[in-house]
Order: sequence, then C-alpha cells, then structure tokens
Amino acid sequence: MKNFFIRITLILLVGLSFFLSFFIWTNNRAFSGKTSIISNNNIATPVDHSHNLANLYNPIKILEVDGRGNKYILSDRVTDITESIKVIFNKLDLKRLIKYTADSNSQYENLLTSTDSIQLYYQAPISINILSDTFGFKYDSKIKDFSINRVIIRQISPIETEIYFANDKNLQYYYISLLLKKNHLFDIVSKIKNKILIKEERIGLSYLINYQNPISLKSYVYLVKTLDDSVFVSNFMTNDGSAGLTFDSKANIYKKGLTKSLTVNNETGLVHFIDYHLDSNQVPNGLTSLLKTSKDTMQKIDNSFNSFRYFAKTGKKHVVFRSYIDGFPVFYNEQKGDVSLLWQKNSQSFYFSNTTLEVPISTSQNSVTIETTNSLLQRLKNKGIKIRDIQDIQLGYSWVKNNDSVEVINLLPGYFIKIGGIYRDAATIINHQGGDNS
Repeated sequence: MKNFFIRITLILLVGLSFFLSFFIWTNNRAFSGKTSIISNNNIATPVDHSHNLANLYNPIKILEVDGRGNKYILSDRVTDITESIKVIFNKLDLKRLIKYTADSNSQYENLLTSTDSIQLYYQAPISINILSDTFGFKYDSKIKDFSINRVIIRQISPIETEIYFANDKNLQYYYISLLLKKNHLFDIVSKIKNKILIKEERIGLSYLINYQNPISLKSYVYLVKTLDDSVFVSNFMTNDGSAGLTFDSKANIYKKGLTKSLTVNNETGLVHFIDYHLDSNQVPNGLTSLLKTSKDTMQKIDNSFNSFRYFAKTGKKHVVFRSYIDGFPVFYNEQKGDVSLLWQKNSQSFYFSNTTLEVPISTSQNSVTIETTNSLLQRLKNKGIKIRDIQDIQLGYSWVKNNDSVEVINLLPGYFIKIGGIYRDAATIINHQGGDNS
C-alpha cells in the first residue's frame, strides 16, 4: 500500500511539472518585463514611449548663417530651437510651395550660405510628409514623398521669411515666401553664445562639416538602462501566441517555427530579430512608408529612446537610428548604439542593443580639446589614408565601459571616420601601425 501511494505521488508531481511547463510557455506573463503591462487577455502591451518617439525625426543639427556669411553649429540648443520652430510651423499653410532645381553645385551652395538663415540639418533623407507630422504644417499631398535633408529658414525682413526644403544630393528644393509677424526665432538664436564655426565642403553627393577651430567638448558619465530578454520575446515572438516557441540557453536563441528567431548576445548586448515569412503588404514601399514603419518598429523595441535620432538610410528599405548628445552622435563599441532596421521582399531583420542611455550622472572636470578638421585630414594623409576613400567625418562620442559599474558608461568626444561603409574612431585609425585601415 505504501509503494502504491508513492507511485501515485510521483505521477501527480510529473503531471504538475508538465502543466507548469505548458503554462509558462503559453502565457505571455512569462515574457513580460517591467516595461510591459499585462491586459486581461494576457497580451503584453508595450509602455507608451510616444513622447520620445515624437522626437525621432527631429533634426540632428541646427546651423546658422549670420549677416556676414559665417556659418555655425548651435550644438547645445538643438532641442530648444527645434521646439521653437515647431511653434512657428504649427498649422502653417505651405501648400503653395514652388519647386526649383539649381543649375550647378555653386548655385546650390549659394542657397546653403544664405545670410540671416537658420538651417535644420538631417544626416539622412526625410520626406515632406514626415516633416509635416513632426512640425505640424500643411502641404500639398502630391509631394509627400519628396526627399530632403535640410530646411532653411531665411529672414528677409522683420516680417518676411523664406522657407526652403532642400535636397543636397540632387540640388532640388521647394520654397515659399511668407509674412510671419511673430517670428521670434532669430531673436532666440542671436542670444546663443556657444556657437561652433564651420564650413560645409561637398564630397560626392553630400557635404562634409569642416570644423574651423579647435573645439572644447565635455566628457560624460551616463546612467544606462538594460532591458531583459523577456521584453523583446514578448514584443517580437509571442505577439501571435506562444505555441511553438523554443529556447536554446547555450546560444541564447529564441525560435518560433522555421521563420522567426531572436538572438541575444550576452557579452555585447546586441539583439538580432529576423522574420523570414513576412506578407508583402507589411514591407514598406517608399520613403514615407519606410520611416513610418520604422517608427512603429521602434515602439515595439520598447526602449525609452530619450536620445535616439534618425541617422542613416543605407538602402531603399534600410534605416539606422543612433543616440545623440548635445547634437553629436554616439558611436558604441562592440556594435552597440545603432538600431538597424532592414526589410526585404518577404523578410525583416532588426539589430539593436538591449542597453540605452538614460540620464547623465556627471561631466568630466576637464574638457577635451578637439583639433580642427583640416588638422585631422592632414594627419590621416600622413598615415597613408587616401582622402578620396573617406565617405564621412563625424564629431561625436565614443561609448566606453566604466570600470567601476556596469550601470554607467563613459562618453568620450572625438572624430569618427567612415571608410568602406563603417565608422571607426579616428584615433584608432591614426595610431594603427602604418595607417592600414583594412
């Protein structure tokens, strides 16, 4: 009799074990992190980051050309100026925009050096439609996909203002002349003291920002936020039910059938999601559709995105977002920092980090002096780097691990050089023996 009860007990325990395993894999609560809310239907709903995502397509730099033709970057007031422009543009009727194509690079550059102008600069092309969503103005829907990378606001008189939506690549722009009686934007800009003198020099189909004087930039210590795997599993793998979800703990890979996988690199924090079975109507078509779909995807990634901005469009259906501090991009070690979103005919592939910047804890007591761009170019030449191979030069911040805590990181300023489609720290390239950049 005693053995009989032992056998019954063992059978019940085994049954309970199977039940709990089934419950865990079929209930989204198993994959809900602190940033998710569970509804009555057991569906994980992402936290609303719409306020931060609304800034995703804000300009990455604000430029000013004064009355004497000097051009500056207004690095520490990007957010303030952008918000002021939103107030001016909100409900503005720009349906009578006139299209124009410059006859030559020099004619187009006359527009870029227009005196008494403020320019909203984008690193990558953005559509009129997305700008309208961001700034609130009305426009002719026929030009919703017109691609631009800068908005130029030129003060003609105290009440007359010209607005240009310009594309550096094809030298095209739309413009309009308006009477704006309450345009205080130029008064705000005139009071800014920290201005960085620059020139823009055309390289291929884009313009390189050339810093004319040595620049003093602060180093930062930032608090970072790392999300648990459960957030990404919930948002990307279990949104249509958990049945069939498997997990390989050795490689940290979550799979669903033969078409979906989510890989988390525990050493670098890099997350890769791929879905090989995508309906054709889910693949974005055109610039506006691509940027709107990208924004929706950023919502699913479910991080705070306090500092993220649209950084690059490297293909018809491939965009990159990056963190910005004081108007300068952050370049992370070990592939961290980018959010890379790629769609193909019937698939989507996303790379992103499980760690993002939260808030600055402190700044370095000693600022770092950055050399002029011309000085950097000369040093690159001396190391055997061919200037024609340089695709871009960015002044930004390097993500460096903090030896005292994994919850904070150091941000160190410096130049970053793009060669062969990859950005690398200029100091690393120059210090590399023989200047070999392979």
